[in-house]
Amino acid sequence: MASGDSVIIFSEGTFQEQIQELVNYLARGLSQDDRIAYIKPYQDVLITPAGGKPIAEDEERRQKTVQMVVAGVKGLGEGNEREQEGFFNLLFAHIFTLWPETAPEVLEQVDTLATQIAGTPGQASLVKYRIISNLFNAAPRKSAVRLHAYKALLNVAAENGEVSLLQVSKSDVEGWLEEWDVSAEDKAELLVQIAEALEKSGQPEEAYTFQLRRLSIIPPTSSSAAEAALATISKALSLPFVYSFDPIMEAPAVASVKSHPLFSLLQVFWRGGMGEWAEWLSAHESTLSELGLNKLELEQKLRMLALSSLASQYLTPTSPSGTSDIPYALIAKVLSIPEDLVEPAVIATIRANLVTGKLSQTTKSFRVYRAAVRGFEQPEWERLEERASAWRDGLLGVLSVLKSKRVGGGAAPEKGSEGKAIVENVGATLLSEGATVEAAA
Repeated sequence: MASGDSVIIFSEGTFQEQIQELVNYLARGLSQDDRIAYIKPYQDVLITPAGGKPIAEDEERRQKTVQMVVAGVKGLGEGNEREQEGFFNLLFAHIFTLWPETAPEVLEQVDTLATQIAGTPGQASLVKYRIISNLFNAAPRKSAVRLHAYKALLNVAAENGEVSLLQVSKSDVEGWLEEWDVSAEDKAELLVQIAEALEKSGQPEEAYTFQLRRLSIIPPTSSSAAEAALATISKALSLPFVYSFDPIMEAPAVASVKSHPLFSLLQVFWRGGMGEWAEWLSAHESTLSELGLNKLELEQKLRMLALSSLASQYLTPTSPSGTSDIPYALIAKVLSIPEDLVEPAVIATIRANLVTGKLSQTTKSFRVYRAAVRGFEQPEWERLEERASAWRDGLLGVLSVLKSKRVGGGAAPEKGSEGKAIVENVGATLLSEGATVEAAA
């Protein structure tokens, strides 16, 4: 949050005088008779009866008075922007002064005011941002008031199509979640509100990061855990840029939907292939329409993931055939497509940055240079160890060639010789594991 310029225009005088100014502001626009009738209840509570405790010493009466003022707020009021901002700043100051920061009355009154500020129709949004930002900054750093204030800001921004003005930063939000003394459910509710606002403003990638974060912090015992898990899984499957499902599988809340068909579909995309997809469809195809998922788009996405998995197995030195060339026939079989559709499928996967390589129509094969893996577990660690060993052996081989040249004084190895082959092999090892590969257009 950027710090706003706080302007308090009713800053002088006694408590009674300040309240009178606040009430006079609320009464603007009323006829003379209506004004007198509106102000009288406030005057009555401010008057100290004979023998009574002065209001400056009577905290309970001061609290009652401020609560009356809060209840009387309807929108931003009849003043100009400077007066509107000053009115609310002073009211916020009285609330934070009269109650402990954790008192339920604080949140009740803040929510009432935030609703009135954010919901005022026909008012410029800028003054709303300033007033709510002042509330955010006036609240103690750990106070739940900041959570409620930020949610009000999001509402204003989303309603006016101005979410970009908030410059929502994941690092800022993470810092606030650490500071605020609120429940995990309250934090999760804020994260989904941010995600919805970002998606509405045309920022789906940023929105997904907050939705994923929500899933990671919501307790599996929460009443909203299943809803959060299903919503995140559905979104991850449908978004064209999401190919990693490890973060979802690792979220504790996912345990709440293990019996749901969508979870078994997630497992297909996490580790399975076209065979598992066909089995899932035979049992649960109606689930797709129920959740608004597009069958053809999911199928295309799974084919790209399956090709990436296949390609990662064909990186030397661990290739099952001892070469990094994958025959078109094998690709067609793994992807369950005709052989004449192999090249478009490979090109789509390259454009998705899942693989890098070279197609050969002459040999009807795809030579793999790099490939992203779908997860990193024991098999991937084993392949990484093998490739690290190949890297080491390759460097040792190069060193041996250089030493031989130095001792023998002979010419450098010719192009295509063993030394150069070793170097080229080294360049295709470690970069493949877990890398976001470059697209070869």
